[in-house]
Amino acid sequence: MGDLPAVRPKPLLIIVLGGPGSGKSTLGVSLRAALPGLCTVSSGDLARLAMSDTAKAGSPLLYSIARQHGDRRRRKQAAGRLNEVIAASMVAALGSSTTTAGLVVDGLRAGELARFEGLVNARIACIFWLECPREVMIARSIQR
Repeated sequence: MGDLPAVRPKPLLIIVLGGPGSGKSTLGVSLRAALPGLCTVSSGDLARLAMSDTAKAGSPLLYSIARQHGDRRRRKQAAGRLNEVIAASMVAALGSSTTTAGLVVDGLRAGELARFEGLVNARIACIFWLECPREVMIARSIQR
């Protein structure tokens, strides 16, 4: 009989929630340093990248989402479509890596967690909810 194929363990999923500028990315980087094999993903960074002029020029889908996002009446639908693209990108990256043991994801919305678990086919191990004073978040966002 031949060798059995290696079974890859389910990825470790850690979610970091909080407002813009609350420290999600900073915590994600710290977790990645403390837990080798994890990859950090910022859905906000991916959204900004996806909505960049370069990405829109190279992708009819992203161009369509950007046009839809520009219409106030269709902005919510565009955000949902963009979230699907971002989640699919995370799943593809996780599936294509043989060295990544899991993801630290920041910027998902609480309502998207169950759907994300289904897409990744793994359970979320831990959720961090960061609270930060509004004034601090605004100051940090202005510095970006």
